[in-house]
Amino acid sequence: MRALPSVSPSSSGSCSSGRRRPGSSCWSFIAVLLASALEPVVGWIRGRTPLGRGSSILVVYALFLAAVVAFVLVVVPAAFNQFNVIVAGLPPLLDRGREWAANIRPQGLSTSLTAILDSVERQLAARPPDTEEVVEVGLTVAEVLVSLVTLLAVVFFWLLEHARLQRFTLAFLPSERRGGAREA
Repeated sequence: MRALPSVSPSSSGSCSSGRRRPGSSCWSFIAVLLASALEPVVGWIRGRTPLGRGSSILVVYALFLAAVVAFVLVVVPAAFNQFNVIVAGLPPLLDRGREWAANIRPQGLSTSLTAILDSVERQLAARPPDTEEVVEVGLTVAEVLVSLVTLLAVVFFWLLEHARLQRFTLAFLPSERRGGAREA
């Protein structure tokens, strides 16, 4: 009899907090959680409107999309303005820091602090992005969009067909255990 290979959580593609991207099991888990959270909203809309289940889900998606667009239109420009103010204030701040570091004793500490401030200034200097960086950002944005569309499709399917999926899963249990599994 052969032993099953052991799989560590970090290599299984689960929702670990490492540097890897989340795997399909993580996205499935997030989709089920999101569908469970949206179920009462969909039920509320169905109870108060003549819309069907699929249409109610699409209304919830449209409301969510409107909220995201409103957030982007209100918060993102303000965040960019604050970022520009911070970036514009950095050179004078670094100059004041360099003046302060020049007067610190012992001289070794003063030299070290000045070198750190010079290094920070070099890192913040404007430089054109490499082509690899531009491609990487583009691929990351495309991956996020595909993942988001996939997640929303799985949530839609789960909200639409969760009762059928539960019956299908319960069919694998022995008939005497099915009643207790429904109550759990």
